[in-house]
Amino acid sequence: LTTKKKQTQWCKTIKCRRKMHPHFYSALSFKWSQVDFFVSDLGAKVKLLNNDELQLMFPFMRFGDIVLGSLGSENEGVFDGWQLLSAFREKNITLGVQYIKAKVTGFLYEWNNDQSPAKVLSERDQWKHKSLRRLVVDLIFILMEPQVTDCAPRALYSYLFINCAGAWSGEVAEMAGFGLGEEIMSVPIPVVARKRYAFIFHCPDGPSLDMPYLFDPSGVWCRREGLGHLYICGKNPSWEEDNQIDHSNLDVDYDYFDTKIWPVLAARVPSFEKLKIKNSWAYYVDRNLYDNSAIIGPHPFHSNYYHCGGFDGMALQHGIPAARALMEQFLEGAYVSIDLRDFHLSRMLRGKTVKPECF
Repeated sequence: LTTKKKQTQWCKTIKCRRKMHPHFYSALSFKWSQVDFFVSDLGAKVKLLNNDELQLMFPFMRFGDIVLGSLGSENEGVFDGWQLLSAFREKNITLGVQYIKAKVTGFLYEWNNDQSPAKVLSERDQWKHKSLRRLVVDLIFILMEPQVTDCAPRALYSYLFINCAGAWSGEVAEMAGFGLGEEIMSVPIPVVARKRYAFIFHCPDGPSLDMPYLFDPSGVWCRREGLGHLYICGKNPSWEEDNQIDHSNLDVDYDYFDTKIWPVLAARVPSFEKLKIKNSWAYYVDRNLYDNSAIIGPHPFHSNYYHCGGFDGMALQHGIPAARALMEQFLEGAYVSIDLRDFHLSRMLRGKTVKPECF
């Protein structure tokens, strides 16, 4: 295809895949001390409603314990994230990006110069004179079913490494020696996999088009799924609840729904007292145990290693602008659109935490 035809094909692909279903968001607050988190001067079309206004707009809900709520009125909704990622992948291929299906098994370091000081330095000090040079992977060649997986590991040479392995990015960073060495290399990248649940239920008496994408102060969230009185819900657990969840597998705990989610939904929307679960699944998010904020940017010592993770389930929203910021770093040598220096790994060395300034 010519370049013009490629661009036309790409535009058609994006146009058919970026379909967004409008869905206004509503976040509720128990306390006046949380009200400041609703206010933003970044241009979002958000309305603030008091208890009476919320009750008037959503008569099928109860707001007796709520002091204030926010309601998005423009450019909000849900879309198929997998289709968006597939569109990015197709575009990348047209730009010459090569995808290799493989499993990372380790990293190799090389001396910074030919005159190796290995004979005069102890092992605990040699890391200061080495740089990341190779990535060791187990290649998986997909010829036809089944997959051929018994290939020997091979090393891929690169001058730049970007760890965006999501929930497993902490494990990949450990393969590179972060958290296992001396001095600055003893600081780990504390991104771990944390299990979350999603439940789809049917409620014939539930609200229809006027049901918002609800975010309850308890962490429970719920929204309408289509037009057949189907709803999808889940919960962002507190730190205490998160420590009680078994994260070693993706088994669905229905007791968690019965004790942590359903009572909150029924108290907020009385018609949800009569619901029936139709489907459910568990999935992993990448959580930063240090301050629950993303880690984006270079390693303080090995400047050719970049980390991009710890989004805690918000990677689809935050990952795209984060990728653009890293691209600006590589091509321009500095952040141009968004300054992400506060999210660098070096903040952990300074004892600094990052807390979001919006709800």
